[in-house]
Amino acid sequence: MQRVQGYPAIQAGVRLLALTGVMGINAVIAGKAVARIGPRILLFAGSLLISGGLAGLFTLGPASRYNHPWPFLVLVGLGVGPIQTGASHAVVGGALPENAGVAGGMYSTAAQIGGLLGLSVLGTVMIDRVSSVLPAKLASAGVPPALARQVEGHAAAIAQGVVPAAGNLSAAGARAVTVAAYAAFASGLDLAMLVAAALVLAAGLVTFTLTSKKTNRRAISVRRDQEEKHMSDTAGPYADTRHMYKVHAMFRREFALLPALVRSVAAKDEERAEVVAGHIRLVSLVLHEHHSGEDAVLWPLLLTRAPREIDPVVHLVEGHHQDIENILGEVDVLLGNWTGGAASADGEALALALERLAIALYEHMGLEEKLILPLARRHVFASEWDKMVADGAAAIPPEVGPVLVGMLMYEGGPDVVPLEMRAILADLAPQAYAAHCERVHGTPAPPRSTEVGIGTPYVGIAAAAGR
Repeated sequence: MQRVQGYPAIQAGVRLLALTGVMGINAVIAGKAVARIGPRILLFAGSLLISGGLAGLFTLGPASRYNHPWPFLVLVGLGVGPIQTGASHAVVGGALPENAGVAGGMYSTAAQIGGLLGLSVLGTVMIDRVSSVLPAKLASAGVPPALARQVEGHAAAIAQGVVPAAGNLSAAGARAVTVAAYAAFASGLDLAMLVAAALVLAAGLVTFTLTSKKTNRRAISVRRDQEEKHMSDTAGPYADTRHMYKVHAMFRREFALLPALVRSVAAKDEERAEVVAGHIRLVSLVLHEHHSGEDAVLWPLLLTRAPREIDPVVHLVEGHHQDIENILGEVDVLLGNWTGGAASADGEALALALERLAIALYEHMGLEEKLILPLARRHVFASEWDKMVADGAAAIPPEVGPVLVGMLMYEGGPDVVPLEMRAILADLAPQAYAAHCERVHGTPAPPRSTEVGIGTPYVGIAAAAGR
């Protein structure tokens, strides 16, 4: 939608509501259905719907209008709800309360590995297909052989929907290259959708064969029978989630600034690209560890203790994490491409992925603040919450600790620093973050979360003009 059809990121996101909106609605229905029939049938039905939707997307072309893909996006959305809810109930819901954390961690890890493998396999399929059909598409569009050979060297970028710039071309030449590149991209996307449909259908058949309906329904019943006893055996004050809003403000600010930051790097400026890439990897690592802690601790606790009617909401937000993790994996691959030469086409592909990441984050954090944090304040104890936060912090390399604390203090103030560390970090951390921002953004004081949004321009331009 963005590269071929030319829609801005916001408009593309709105059109994808045919997928994401249906996912949210269907998750509620799936949550009620799994309590009645168990996860086995839901998993198989979800795989059939997703496979059918992906197979329908196989027929997309560069000139396809929105009325072509939206019914198939709806089919995929209808299938994702049963898959997420059924899988979580089969794994986490099938564990006893004392094993819920382990089950949740295993489920989250398996989902992340699957997402990365899927991205790698389908990305390879697309690149291979684009590389094989691109010469014929260029010849058919009338692109001269010498120019065609230059364009063929950018098959990986074309597989991401980016048309490479190839010298000083006439309007007709540029048009021919664009037509051929988009035709090759559509061919690669079509094959990737067909392969994905086949894989999902095969997974659904395997799951239906191996999953025992009787065993899962019994495990869920055992979990519910033990909930009240588990709660009565656990004591302590409930979680204080106020700092989570400050963490979200940090993520909103940092990720909203990334697309324009990448686009500000001049072509071939590999030194500057490495600086920006280092910052992207840093904030991506923090986000990954933040979500990993919630996956391993928060979701299993809420699924064990909160009312059954809340399960679909937890599954929906849990699914957001997987979507975000998939985009982070894509960003990591694109970072490697970009820092290998700082080509403008690679930079644009990275910026587009970062825009999608920011949109997904904004949607996820808004829903989490509205629905999940109030649940945590009623069903998660302070000791459990504090351990989740401490474990996430321990996973961060200590050498970047002052920068990250300063990043959080920038809008959160000194209260976000533990009292025993406040005397050391109260001055050091803000200074470390200011120096980091000067190097990355061109200003020691980037805009705050209330001043940025999707599409915020590069802040360093204004800062440089003011000096």
